[in-house]
Amino acid sequence: MFFSTINFYIKNKYGYILDELMIANALDSIGHISDVIDYKLFLYFLFFTIIPSIILFKIKLQKNNFVFKILSLFCISILILILVLSMPKNTPTFAINAVSPSSYLSASYRYYKRFRVAQKIAKNRQSLTNFYKFEYENKINKDEQDELKIIVVMGESLRSDHLQIFGYDRPTTPNLSKINNLLKFRSQAFFTITTPAVTDLLSHRLNSEFQDVPSEKSLIDLMKNLSFKTHWYSMQSSKQFGTEMLNIMAMEADNYFFRDRIRIDFPNKENLYDEDLLPYFSKALEDKQKNFIFLHSFGSHTHYFERFPAEFKKYSDQCGKNPKICTAEQLNNAYDNSVLYTDYFLSEVIKKIDKSNAILFYISDHGSFLGENGIYANGSNDEAKDKAHNVPMFIYFSEKLQRNKNYRSKLLKAKENQNKLLNPDYFFDSILDCSMIKSSLISDRKFSVCSEIN
Repeated sequence: MFFSTINFYIKNKYGYILDELMIANALDSIGHISDVIDYKLFLYFLFFTIIPSIILFKIKLQKNNFVFKILSLFCISILILILVLSMPKNTPTFAINAVSPSSYLSASYRYYKRFRVAQKIAKNRQSLTNFYKFEYENKINKDEQDELKIIVVMGESLRSDHLQIFGYDRPTTPNLSKINNLLKFRSQAFFTITTPAVTDLLSHRLNSEFQDVPSEKSLIDLMKNLSFKTHWYSMQSSKQFGTEMLNIMAMEADNYFFRDRIRIDFPNKENLYDEDLLPYFSKALEDKQKNFIFLHSFGSHTHYFERFPAEFKKYSDQCGKNPKICTAEQLNNAYDNSVLYTDYFLSEVIKKIDKSNAILFYISDHGSFLGENGIYANGSNDEAKDKAHNVPMFIYFSEKLQRNKNYRSKLLKAKENQNKLLNPDYFFDSILDCSMIKSSLISDRKFSVCSEIN
């Protein structure tokens, strides 16, 4: 009854049920539990758990004769049959999935098999360089005192159809729209939750070979083995991910901070925003050696209205934490304000790299449902290719790097590929190839936007 109530609450609020991926998302996001629940959950518990439990406890069982039991069972069966036949077509399925213990019990078992058992693999993960040869071709002029900086910015819940730069009718990307040679691509997310999405993006494995815990280490470790100093700075909480893959990958870096650690440096700030990653980013850029910097933003994570400072509240009619009581306009207003802030944050990152030999890669982990088909936030994995999970991918060569003929040729090739619809398989290969890192792994499968692609 307890878990059925939680399942029913989630279904009513967000429009999806607790399958194994949603259980993983809930446990991964335990640090953000206040973003998901509100006072109504306690009302659900009161009316669907506490009061029924009290009533059941008070009922006294009485002995009845056999004929009475048969008649009672017959009447109850008839009533159930009438109820089922009179319901809308999908209601019985909803009742089974949203309330029946069999739904979340089987999902919990699938979660255990898929995620918890897979954690054993993490202890024996090996560097990718043990299996493939990688070579960084240093094309930076040796007279320069500034070596290559590779920056990867991981977005959160950003869908491309709400970006002005992709044709949206609101001016949500005023800064990015003005940046010359910002390469933009449309991509389809494979996953609707953060941990598997980022794991997939930072793994050499194609999605068809995906493992929840890959047996090989991530792009972070690969860069370290290529003598890049590696940094992982995240506006998301380490508590959010427990011992899951994001923490495992972060610990592969030379330096890593999550929101919890960043909070210590800003004790007087009521709220932290993505721009609070910028001081750490600036300091890493000061290092003249080769650097790989990973920035994990909070982007447009629910609740949208909490993801930006007051000065970015351009569309003022927005509502609170429960999306189902919002009008479509209010929900879009809050979401678009968060997109405006992402536009600002990303443009500030780009400003900081223009005087360095730097290349930036941006992609969002997944999109977000804004009430389509009654679904909100992440949705379930079945809808991963829905337009709500079409995400933007950007590549930007700094002004300084654009003057380098070798990188300029990569930029021009990527420009030719801008109109092709991509998927996350292109992200890992593009980072390496566009950055002049060679490997037969990359050249053979042709998934880099900086070369001829399939």
